[in-house]
Amino acid sequence: MHVDPAAILQPALSYLGLDLRAVVAQLRSAKTLPQIAVAQGKTAAGLVDTIVASVKTKLDAQVAAGRLTSAPETSFLATLQTSVTKFVKG
Repeated sequence: MHVDPAAILQPALSYLGLDLRAVVAQLRSAKTLPQIAVAQGKTAAGLVDTIVASVKTKLDAQVAAGRLTSAPETSFLATLQTSVTKFVKG
C-alpha cells in the first residue's frame, strides 16, 4: 500500500503551524521534530497522532468505497503508527 507523501507532510505542517521552509531550516539547525513540536507548544505524540489520523481518514474513504477492506487498513495503520513514531523521534 502506498501513501502519498503529501498525506503525511501537509498534516504535519498544519499541526506545527509552520511552512515547509521553516521546518527545513530548523531541521538544518540540528533541531529534531520533537524539539520543533515543543517549541510550537505541541507534542511529538500529537504530531504522530495527527499524521496517522490524516492517513486513516483517507483509508476510511477507500474502505467505504469498497476499494479496501478493514483488515489491511488496520494492519497498515499499525505499521504506519510504528514507522511514523520512529521517524518523528529520530
